[in-house]
Amino acid sequence: MAYFPAAYKKVFLGRGFQLTTPLSDYGGGDYGFFDAKTWTPIDVAGATMAAHPKVVLVLGNPDHTTDKIGPNGGYAETIKSQVIDARYIDRFWKVSPRPPQQQQVKIGWDGADDTTSPVFKCGETYWLRIDIKGSAALRFLGHNLYRRFSVSTGCCTNPGNPENVDPVEVMVEFARQINSDPLFSPFVQAVAVNGDGVVDPNTYVPLTSSSDISAAVTALQLTITYTDTIFSDCSFDPADHFENEPVIITSAQFVNEDGALCPEFQQVAFTEMQPAITAQGTGNQVLRDYILSQSYRQDYYPPRDVRLRQALDMHLVAGHVLRDPNFGYMTYFILHRVPRRSNPTGVYDQDQYLIQISSPQDIMTNFFEDWMQSYLASAGTGVVMEDLS
Repeated sequence: MAYFPAAYKKVFLGRGFQLTTPLSDYGGGDYGFFDAKTWTPIDVAGATMAAHPKVVLVLGNPDHTTDKIGPNGGYAETIKSQVIDARYIDRFWKVSPRPPQQQQVKIGWDGADDTTSPVFKCGETYWLRIDIKGSAALRFLGHNLYRRFSVSTGCCTNPGNPENVDPVEVMVEFARQINSDPLFSPFVQAVAVNGDGVVDPNTYVPLTSSSDISAAVTALQLTITYTDTIFSDCSFDPADHFENEPVIITSAQFVNEDGALCPEFQQVAFTEMQPAITAQGTGNQVLRDYILSQSYRQDYYPPRDVRLRQALDMHLVAGHVLRDPNFGYMTYFILHRVPRRSNPTGVYDQDQYLIQISSPQDIMTNFFEDWMQSYLASAGTGVVMEDLS
């Protein structure tokens, strides 16, 4: 087992896997494998344990182009892993990036079953309570976001026999109130829909015929539109919050004036048309992983001192990684061990290391996968690449 219960993680922020490039020609973000003895680059064809028993993963420093600043030097030194022996690689897996997806729900007609369309009577006031949850709402208000919206259906021509009113017109009014609400509008966008699609509130003509009203189907369609505030390179701080939890609509119910459920009204159907999905492998997370890893090398990132970042030539990484907050990074992990040949306790032990290699999703990583799988197969340990996306 490992000397420590958790593996030490080192992050390589690569921009291109190199096969034959010598170490002296490595640019910022170039990464590849070298023989631990001869320091020659290893091509995919030579990725065997017999030819190269021990290898080192090398990364051209992606942040520093100036090697010497004042009396201090070594800033542009390449970043290297521990010596890797294929026999001691325990796992190799990858995680693909995943773009975010906003939740979309329908309140009322589900698009298939006409009986799910609500029916509204004249002479009533309908109160619709909508609940929104998520850390963004909690940070905004200090509690989950909920709101009641009310629509009055006007007077009845025959109070003793209240007739149905146009349900589409009611949903149009609910949508108008939601979109103009100062608390709800930053989180959700509402539209009324009927059998013909999205209803334009500016051109919609209310139904007057009782037969047309009875045949009408409608729903209130809500789409989460919340976007987090993202800071660019010049003001980036690793301590800045970035959202990991999606904003979701949890319920929509008709209630009375006091907020209690309305027992006399049949509740509307709540249909999730599109689930919320959290982004995975974005530059915000990758950049923070890299900054933390570099701090163990005493290469600290000065978050609040733009002038010091300029003096240390530390604009490359943040400027590249933060080009798009939702841009994805393909990430690979290599979990391996390094045996301790000399231990003061006299007990054989080994240290465990985790290597993280993150590359932009628009850069081809097939050569890297082929290299690793060829090297693992030559060791005969049975370790293969796992896809945990």
